Amino acid sequence: WISVSKKILIYGLPTQSAVMLHIANKRLSFYFIRIFAGLSPLGIYSAGVQLTEGLRLIGQSISLVQYSVISNSKDKDYARTLSIRLMKFTLLLTFFALLILLAIPRNVYQLVFSQAFGVIKTIILILSPGVMALAANTIFSHYFSGVGKPAVNLHANIIGFVFTLLFAFLLIPPFGYIGAAATASLNYLASVIYQYIVFKKQTQTRFSEWIPRKGDVRLFMTTIKQLSNKQGVHEN
Repeated sequence: WISVSKKILIYGLPTQSAVMLHIANKRLSFYFIRIFAGLSPLGIYSAGVQLTEGLRLIGQSISLVQYSVISNSKDKDYARTLSIRLMKFTLLLTFFALLILLAIPRNVYQLVFSQAFGVIKTIILILSPGVMALAANTIFSHYFSGVGKPAVNLHANIIGFVFTLLFAFLLIPPFGYIGAAATASLNYLASVIYQYIVFKKQTQTRFSEWIPRKGDVRLFMTTIKQLSNKQGVHEN
C-alpha cells in the first residue's frame, strides 16, 4: 500500500497537475477576452481556436502509440530515437494540415459564419507557431511520461502558465483576440523550448538529428510496421 501511494505521488500528482495547468493555459485567454473585449470578440476567437484544435488529433494519435511502446520498454535510446522519428513526422503532417487550413479563403469563413468572422484566418495565422509547438509538445510530453519523468511536463506547463499570465495582461487589453492568439503561441513555444532543452540535456541529442532527411518517410513507415507487430504480439 505504501509503495503504491508513493508511485501515485511521484507519477500521478505531477501528471494531473500538468494536465490542469495545460487546461488553464488554454482557457485563461478566454476569460481575459471576455473581461477586456466582450462576448463578440470572444466568439470569434473561440471559433478560430476550435478550427486549429482539430489539428491536434494528428499529434495525439501518434503520441498514444509512442507512449504505449516507450512505457513498456527499458531501452532509453530506442525511446529517444522513436520520439525523434515520430516528432518529425508529426510536425510534417501538422504543417501540411495547417497550410490547407490557411489556404481556405477569408470569404468562406464569412459565408459559413458571418461577415465579422473573416478575421478568423488572421487568428489562425497567428496561432500557427503555437499549433506547431503544441504538436511537438505532445510528443515530448508522452516521451517524458513514458520514461517516468512527468515532472518535466509539469515544469513546462508552469512556464507556459507564467507566459500566459504575463502576455495576457500585456497583449489582450490593447489587441483583443489578436493579442490572445499571440499569447497562446508564446505560451506553447515557451513550454516546448523548455522540453527541448531538457530532452537535449538528458539524451545528448544533437540538433542535426532533428533535421528532416529523405529517408525519414521510409524510416517512419518501417517504425509503424514494427510498432504494429509489437502491438499484435501484446494482443495475442
